[in-house]
Amino acid sequence: MSIADAKTDAKRGTRLAIMIVESTVGAAALVTGLLFILRPNGSIIGISTSTLSATPFSDFTAPGVLLVFVVGGGTLMAAYSVARRTRNAAEVVLVSGVMLVIFELVEEALIGFNPQRPLIVLIGLALIALSLRLAGPMVAAEVELAGGNLVVRFPGASALLAFKKPLEVPLTHVVGAECVGADTSGRGRGFLSLGTWLPGVITAGRAHRHGGRVFWNVSNPDRAIEIFLRGERYSRLIVDVTDPDQVIAVIHQGIAGQAHGAA
Repeated sequence: MSIADAKTDAKRGTRLAIMIVESTVGAAALVTGLLFILRPNGSIIGISTSTLSATPFSDFTAPGVLLVFVVGGGTLMAAYSVARRTRNAAEVVLVSGVMLVIFELVEEALIGFNPQRPLIVLIGLALIALSLRLAGPMVAAEVELAGGNLVVRFPGASALLAFKKPLEVPLTHVVGAECVGADTSGRGRGFLSLGTWLPGVITAGRAHRHGGRVFWNVSNPDRAIEIFLRGERYSRLIVDVTDPDQVIAVIHQGIAGQAHGAA
């Protein structure tokens, strides 16, 4: 079996695992939610409304609706997205996993411990891991000049962890670029508002610090570059690329060409 065939089989196995887990959780949530709606006192399932004493709910109608539409709908939508191989399938699976974990943690805080809850949280965490596997490996950003714009793409799981689609910036708003190397710690990450930070694995997302907003997507600090912008939402982009020197040269050539054309 070739490497390509092995990767195809692994991808197929990941999709199958996600569809099985999402469909099972979705069906269970759908059935349970409908039973709560049919009998809001919980008698069909054998749960007393006394468990809701610390919550804003007097019966299980609202929790049943949440189970049907939030948990059931979200997980079944994720299964459908994976089956249809939609472009945003990995993102939908990630959201369903996070939603499942949050839902259970909120239930834990309001209702108290349930022996099944840790298992459901583990399922949610497994879905998060499977979404990253579905998205693909974390690889370097792709930087190119196209139509007078600087385009930065984030292939694989790095885009998923950064919650970011490709960035497109007018070349006239690009000031310059330089190598960062392994010195990313000295760049002052600031407060990471949306994204993912796994020490030694990846820094991805938006950071707020003195001097402006910074967008990070770095899984290999040794190949990180810093791109300086003006008049944009982000004042700087810090990304890792396959060939830092070449990318920086292309950016500077593009800036020089843009200035020469405007002269």
